[in-house]
Amino acid sequence: MITLTTDLDPVYVAQMKGAILELNPSARIIDISHDVGSFNVRRAGFVLMCAARAFPRNAVHVCVVDPGVGSSRRCLIVDAKCGRFVGPDNGVFTLALEGGEHTSYAIQPDLLQERTHRPISGTFHGRDIFAPVAALLDMGESPEQLAREVAGIKTMAVAKPARTKQGAKGEVAFVDGFGNLVTNIPEGLLQAPPGSPLKVSIGGKTFPSISASCYADAEPRQLIVLVGSQHTYEISINQGNASSAIGGTEGQEVQILLGR
Repeated sequence: MITLTTDLDPVYVAQMKGAILELNPSARIIDISHDVGSFNVRRAGFVLMCAARAFPRNAVHVCVVDPGVGSSRRCLIVDAKCGRFVGPDNGVFTLALEGGEHTSYAIQPDLLQERTHRPISGTFHGRDIFAPVAALLDMGESPEQLAREVAGIKTMAVAKPARTKQGAKGEVAFVDGFGNLVTNIPEGLLQAPPGSPLKVSIGGKTFPSISASCYADAEPRQLIVLVGSQHTYEISINQGNASSAIGGTEGQEVQILLGR
């Protein structure tokens, strides 16, 4: 199966699907998201990481959030234990690959054109490079048939989560549609049973909170900290929007402090 994560309009997504199906009519194409925000490589990287964890390891994940399209940035195939990734070398694979072994390849346009016999636009590598490459990989071709192995792909700067004397610190990895601040602080880094008093420090301000096991543990509009579905700590408001109430943007440093 082939997954798609992009910041593209529907007509461009449709063209990518057409390019895949032209080569691989039996491909199973699954849309992850086409609404990650224009040029938002960081958000796309988080979405891609979540998708890779949920899908079988033989899935091919195509990500086209590509502000540098047409420039000298490389087009990549990355072969990892959690799946194969196809997309631009701009750091978008950082989170999905974190802590795991992988092999990276730079796609060779001449090798691809030998197979597709189609021109490559300078503004739409999603249709002309990434989609056909994904189709061929899904059909069983090896990366070496389309690319050459390279070392040292680009990564995003991500604050490493850490335990502190007062609690733990990390960054906001994702702000979801409910306004929950999903952090990169992993489950278990805090010792705070449900109901324990906590404080959340973000953007130079500190807010009182409590530890919870689910949203309904708190009163409506109460700020809580809980382990979310991605197995990291999440800052939320029961039936409210934490991002609007306390601020917090993706990539911003956050601290969760024990005690009142």
